[in-house]
Amino acid sequence: MKRSILAAVATAVALSLSAPAYANYDAARAQLIRSVERELPRYVQGVDLSQLSNAKLAEIKAALHGPGSRGDKQAKIKSILGGSYSLRGLLFN
Repeated sequence: MKRSILAAVATAVALSLSAPAYANYDAARAQLIRSVERELPRYVQGVDLSQLSNAKLAEIKAALHGPGSRGDKQAKIKSILGGSYSLRGLLFN
């Protein structure tokens, strides 16, 4: 009996803790997108940030705030984005 009560309490605690964590994840992702969204147009136009992974968003943010000239940062960001923004994409697409 005690084990079933403990299991029920543990399940209830786990479920109550998982919902706020998911909400915090969405809020943190939205904040990261807004942060990159403000500065990215100075370097690259027409990027749909909602399609990028959190890792790529974080890399872009690091490139925006990292060392280097405007051209260096632009090249790093285009490399991170890949596709039509990369040199390979420009030459072969």
